[in-house]
Amino acid sequence: YVPGGDALHVTIFTNRVFWKVAPLTVATVGSALALQGLWVGPWLMQVAHRDSHAVGVHLSVMAVALLVGSAACGPIAALAERFGFSLLQSAGVLGLVHILAMTGLVLQFTDLSLLLWATVGFISNPMTLTYLALTRRFPASMAAPRTAVSDVSRVTISRCRTSALI
Repeated sequence: YVPGGDALHVTIFTNRVFWKVAPLTVATVGSALALQGLWVGPWLMQVAHRDSHAVGVHLSVMAVALLVGSAACGPIAALAERFGFSLLQSAGVLGLVHILAMTGLVLQFTDLSLLLWATVGFISNPMTLTYLALTRRFPASMAAPRTAVSDVSRVTISRCRTSALI
């Protein structure tokens, strides 16, 4: 139980910035996690016609890209702010790059599949910079409920996408 929890959630859910940012975060992070967990291997074998060795290489590169992207979150945020970009602007650019990579996959640019999947893996975690950006927009007492709302939304969408595809 959180004292005043309903009021906190109303404040979060009625915030315009939250509704501008949350869908992009949910779409990018949720889809990347769902795809990496279930669909990259079958896509590579059935769409890109890769053998099991190439699938293993792709998945390994994607996993390394995910780790590098996680480590790059702080430097990306610091570099962006040094050049006068807000965290939300940086996340917007990352989201656009994610969408472009996903578009390449949807259009079946199989010759670029390693680069496209590595991009999806790399951008998965830096998109969580939106959590920090949104947390800065709310009072400190609302950080935990705001993050919880974002997490529940992201996981729910990821699960729904996975269930719909199965």
